[in-house]
Amino acid sequence: AILGGASELWAQAGSGTQIIRRIQIEGLRRESESDILSRLPIRIGDPYDPVRVGEAAGDLYRMQRFEEVGDPRAVEFEDGVSITFVVKERPRVLSVRFPGRSELSESELVSSPPSLRTKAGALYNPHYVRQDAEIIEEKYRDEGYVFANVEADEVKTERGVQVTFRIDEGTRVRISEVRFQGNKSFGS
Repeated sequence: AILGGASELWAQAGSGTQIIRRIQIEGLRRESESDILSRLPIRIGDPYDPVRVGEAAGDLYRMQRFEEVGDPRAVEFEDGVSITFVVKERPRVLSVRFPGRSELSESELVSSPPSLRTKAGALYNPHYVRQDAEIIEEKYRDEGYVFANVEADEVKTERGVQVTFRIDEGTRVRISEVRFQGNKSFGS
């Protein structure tokens, strides 16, 4: 029987301790279930504790491999409990493009410190995309392009995400002369 949640199963168990008899993860497409399960703090044969199962769901999300981790489902199974986690994997970044770039090379944008975290083949993370847009703007400011603007576009497909950083470099600002007025301490 499927129960409303992990705590409901715990309440039904009364004073007897239920044992975890099966742990499974639904929604995996690329990731290895055995690899993911090996990283969880719960194991088959452990006493069932809804708090620890909830913490395991949090651990799944903190792995940053999944964009969604649902509430774990606990059901009676054999003489114990079966736990099921439902996840949605993060898509891979298919490509990263930089239209509008002319003054800085692509390798300068991608590799010079601080390097970008959004890379083809990596797992897509919208937070990293926003951070990388700011990093690109800062790299342009360091080169005198104080009005540079970077917009990130993301196109999701079934295969993954195409990320485009649209760059408006603006005009390079140079200081041609510095004048001091009212200076009494230093000669000009």
